[in-house]
Amino acid sequence: MPLTMKHATPSRRHLAPANASRTLAAARCRGGKRSDRPPRGVSASVRHARPSAAWRSAALATLLLIAASFHIHAPPSAASAPTPSAAGDGRAGHAGGRQANGVAGRDGAQPNRDRPKPADRGAATDLQSRSEATTQIAAKVREPVALAAAEPLLYVANRSSGSLSVIDLRAGVAVAEHAVGRRPVDLQWLVPGRLLVMADELDHSVIVLQTSDDSVDRIARISVAPYPQSVCVLPATNRRGRRRVTAAGLWSRTLTVVDIDIDSADHTRAPGTPTRVSTEATRRAEGARNARSVSIRATRHVRLPFPAREQCALADGRHVLVAGAFAAALAMVDVETGRVKGHWIVPGHNIRGMVLSADRRSVLLAQQMLNPTIETEKSRIFWGGVIGNVVRTVALSELGIATDGTNAKTSSSDRQPDARASRGTAHDRPADDVQARATVAHGMSNPRRIGRWTLYPLGEPKNAAGDPGHMAITPEGRMLICLTGVGELGRQDTEFDPLKRLPVGDGPVDVVVTQAGDRAYVANRFSDSVSVIDLKEFRVENRIELGPKPVLTAVQRGERLFYNARLSLDGWYSCHSCHSDGHTNGFPNDNASDATFGTPKKIPSLLGTAHTAPWGWFGNRPTLEDQVRQSIRSTMAGRDGPFDRPEVAADIAAYLRSLPPIPSAAAAGLLAQPDTELLARGRRIFHEIGCADCHAPPSYTTDAVYDVGLKDEFGVREFNPPSLLGVREKAPYFHDQSAATLEEVLRRHPAGPATPDGRPPAARLSDADRRALVAFLKSL
Repeated sequence: MPLTMKHATPSRRHLAPANASRTLAAARCRGGKRSDRPPRGVSASVRHARPSAAWRSAALATLLLIAASFHIHAPPSAASAPTPSAAGDGRAGHAGGRQANGVAGRDGAQPNRDRPKPADRGAATDLQSRSEATTQIAAKVREPVALAAAEPLLYVANRSSGSLSVIDLRAGVAVAEHAVGRRPVDLQWLVPGRLLVMADELDHSVIVLQTSDDSVDRIARISVAPYPQSVCVLPATNRRGRRRVTAAGLWSRTLTVVDIDIDSADHTRAPGTPTRVSTEATRRAEGARNARSVSIRATRHVRLPFPAREQCALADGRHVLVAGAFAAALAMVDVETGRVKGHWIVPGHNIRGMVLSADRRSVLLAQQMLNPTIETEKSRIFWGGVIGNVVRTVALSELGIATDGTNAKTSSSDRQPDARASRGTAHDRPADDVQARATVAHGMSNPRRIGRWTLYPLGEPKNAAGDPGHMAITPEGRMLICLTGVGELGRQDTEFDPLKRLPVGDGPVDVVVTQAGDRAYVANRFSDSVSVIDLKEFRVENRIELGPKPVLTAVQRGERLFYNARLSLDGWYSCHSCHSDGHTNGFPNDNASDATFGTPKKIPSLLGTAHTAPWGWFGNRPTLEDQVRQSIRSTMAGRDGPFDRPEVAADIAAYLRSLPPIPSAAAAGLLAQPDTELLARGRRIFHEIGCADCHAPPSYTTDAVYDVGLKDEFGVREFNPPSLLGVREKAPYFHDQSAATLEEVLRRHPAGPATPDGRPPAARLSDADRRALVAFLKSL
């Protein structure tokens, strides 16, 4: 059952019990006449008692509900039908209040003139029943991550609580909250104002939600490739009533194409058409009928060359751009044929925003760029040399798409570009570095590099802009961008204008713009709030809390610190910047964790790190707290700063211990029909040749250091083995990334103690045994 919070007082902290609401409502409706007095007992308790602070707050909430109830009319009895004067005409004593639901407007909003007429008995009954259903929502962490606006309502998907909050924008309060899933991660309009489509990461599903006023009903659900991160609604096709949606899977590396048939005329009515107020019984009947009118089915599963996150639909309604979740990459998918028509490596990592430009001729990417050869020394961090935050603009013509965005053509990567016309630095040629070769192991053709682009740096010394995120384009063509790591919203008016910045809340992760383009709404993940932005003056007009907040646990505090770029000098980057969502961006970094500079080493994944002690490539950090504090002090240049405290390291370590390992290939949906015999053979070989001596189950690591025939620039030869859980997602391999694939690991670096013939065991494997061993490793 959905949890509802309706008719909330402006404070939203104390709500009168439901039985109090019924008592007050009954006291006002005696013989069909209104009484302006509260019940005797209630008034006496309010006037004469000397209650505690909590009782005084509750009394205030009760009085507000009394005032609000003047807008709600009880159904007439059979013996006495109401007259207009008895029912009230809504013109007296209601200035500044919303008459339909009894929520007082914060900003003196005009009364809602669309409330039901007194003669509408069903509507009046519905309003009273909704008032009596008022309940207090428990304090909880919500983490809003996605927004969908249909003014005057705003729908907010909450990742942590698995709920959907409904905000009345006229009153500036959350009026309802509904349980809708396990972990919502994205929310888009399927039919504006009527049907929403939501991705649920833990339920591995796409869910269709029907909205009516502040009610939300699940009317359809379908399983998609595991761990979806985003949904994309393609432009409408010619076939009436059918919409196409794509869901991008993270660990499944799959784009699921979903077709949704909508046959009900009510779903396809024009946005802005007034919604008829109905009784609860009528609403349930309508929901059941509409649920039968929506059919949903998965039509294709397209295997991608990388773990996917962001998506962007092209104007032709046929092609979708998909971005990599960790190391930056793009793929263009033809949803009609299920083919990947292009695959490009993009310099940098962490693409967290992707949107088409106002003229729909280019795609904008919000991302980061790490320089692996720059040491994490304070002066280098100060100038943004270690990690830069940028918006990269790529013309669609560079991806082989016609400039009008209507059809795909032969990829421009087949041509050698004129380097003089490029603002970028890389040529459009087959990508031959280790990052590109690592993707080939997943059965994809060799990716290519994009030849031309425009870069717009975000932030500056002393005022950096760590972790850029979601973007939106206003009707005037302005770019809005969430600066997630520093809690700000950025606005750029034209391509070369300076970025205007506005503090909004902790961890802004999504932004949507109204159709009129006068306002924007920002979801603040770690503030559990939504900021309302006046775009004309570029100021925060209001900040709407989603509900009561609990005292945070150490894990929850650590999560907020992990994504906070203020931990680093001037806000250039956060822990997440290198360990993307706890994983790795796949690049090396030259930090002082090994007490040296000039020895860059690959950034390890932190997923499942709780069981991989000790930490660091040399195994020289016995506790996670030691490793975290060392990173804050040196890698982030935060020594003696506000975050260089033991309690900060303890909270981040608690969060890291909560991170699960990368799911197995079977759990990720990569082994639809596993070859059990092959996997059993690989497991046997793994133990026979001594792999388990260093990578012991169940964590597939040990606490010692070993010489595996490699050394760093200072001649160090002994390293602590990383865990092999999820090793298929940790390419390229070794501290120096010298092996792009697991096959290459066994061919070029056959580690292990030598046998009497002088060769390491892995070097003596037959091709069949090597294939079995690799299959087993990829299944972990």
